[in-house]
Amino acid sequence: MKSESDRTDDGVEIVTGKSLAKVPRMPYFDEEWDFMDSYLGRFERFAESQKWNKSHWAMYLSALLKGQALDVFSMMPAEQANDYDKLKDALLKRYLLSADGFKRRFRSAKPETGETPSQFLTRLDNYLER
Repeated sequence: MKSESDRTDDGVEIVTGKSLAKVPRMPYFDEEWDFMDSYLGRFERFAESQKWNKSHWAMYLSALLKGQALDVFSMMPAEQANDYDKLKDALLKRYLLSADGFKRRFRSAKPETGETPSQFLTRLDNYLER
């Protein structure tokens, strides 16, 4: 058993009881400032750049959740909570990010202050894909 934290490519290893858990080097999800869809997109890009095995994504993400997002994870059956796609769907539903919600966002979208045309088109494309 290791007594100190060791850094790895996947994240930071921390001692939790008798085993090691990895915490990704990303900011925690903050309900006040973060938009869940954007946060998940950033998480996925980070996970892919780190070449993580997708079967571990749900556990890595769970280490970054707080508040109501953590409650969603905690209330899921273990076999579903360990499936990233099911966890992602549950989080999106909790934050009302359904297909209808994205349709409304797409139809009512306007460029935000300081947003470049390219950023606006990317945002519209993301709404459309959802």
